[in-house]
Amino acid sequence: MFQNKKLILISLILGAIFSFFYNYFVIGDFKGFKLKLKDVKGITQFNLPEKDIYILKVWGKDSPQEVYFNDKILSHFYFRKRGELKELYFSLPEDLVNEGSNKIKIVSPLSYSLRIRNHLGTADYGTVLFKESKFLKEKRFNFRKFLLGIVLFSLSIFFIFRFFSFLTKNLLIIILSYIPCFLFFLFSFFISQFSPYRIILHIYSFLGMSIFLVGIIMVPLFLIFSARKIDIKLLKENFQKDKDLFLSNRIVYWIMTREFSDKCILTFMFLLILCAFLLIFKLEPVAEQIANLAYLVLVLGVGIKFVKFIREEKQKE
Repeated sequence: MFQNKKLILISLILGAIFSFFYNYFVIGDFKGFKLKLKDVKGITQFNLPEKDIYILKVWGKDSPQEVYFNDKILSHFYFRKRGELKELYFSLPEDLVNEGSNKIKIVSPLSYSLRIRNHLGTADYGTVLFKESKFLKEKRFNFRKFLLGIVLFSLSIFFIFRFFSFLTKNLLIIILSYIPCFLFFLFSFFISQFSPYRIILHIYSFLGMSIFLVGIIMVPLFLIFSARKIDIKLLKENFQKDKDLFLSNRIVYWIMTREFSDKCILTFMFLLILCAFLLIFKLEPVAEQIANLAYLVLVLGVGIKFVKFIREEKQKE
C-alpha cells in the first residue's frame, strides 16, 4: 500500500512536469506566412497580412548599397556568402510594418531576390518563432489544458511504472529512464528563455519525442532485467499475490517465463509497433533508427534459436 502511495505521488509529479512542458511547447497550430519576390530592383510594393515581426532575406550577385523599408534604412544582422551569391538578413520590427501595403527600396544597379516570412524556420516537427511574434502574444497559459495534461500524463506514467515495478521494486531505476526526456525539454526551454527565439512543437512531435527518449532507456532496462537469472518460484508467488489487481502482471509473468531468444523476438515486435507510432507522429528519422535496432534484436534472437537447434540435433546424433 505504501509503495502504491509513493508511486501515485511520483506519477503526479512527473505528470505535472510533462504537462508544463506540453503547455509551453504545444500551443496550437501556427500558420506561417512567406512571400518571395524575384528580380526586384529599385522600389517595390507588396502586401503583408498583419502587423508582426518579420525577417527579410535579400540575395544577389553583390551586396546592395542600402536597403529601405517603408522609407527607413535597414541594417543587416547576418551576412552569408553562398557560392557566387551574397545573402543579407534583416529584421523587420512590428512598429515598422504596415498591415496591407508596404514598400521596399534597394539602392543598387543590380536586381535581387527577396523573401519575407514571420518565422525563422518551420518543419514537420515544429517551428522556430521570434519571441516578439504576435502569435505568441495571443497564446496564454491554459490552466484547464494544464490540469487535463496532469491527469493524462500521470495515468500513463503510473501504469508504465506499475508494469516495470513487477520486474524491480526500485522505482528510482524507472525514474532514471525519464531523465533524457526532461533534459531535452529543459534544454529547449532555456534556449527559448535566454535567446530572442522560441521553439514550438506540434503535438505529434512532442508525444513522439517523449516516447522515444523514455523508450531508449526503458527498453534496455527491460532487456537487462529479462536477461538476469530470475527465481521463477518467487515470480509465481508475486504473481499470485497481485494477479487479480493488475493485468500488466499477467503480461510480465508470461514474458518473464519465456526463453531469452523469445524475449528478443518479442522486443523486436514491440519496437516495430513503436516505429508505427513514430511514423504516425511524422518522426521518420527516429523510426528508421529504431527499426535498425529492432532488426539487430531479431537477428540476436533468431541466432540464439539457431545455435540451440544445432546443439540439440548434435545431441540426438
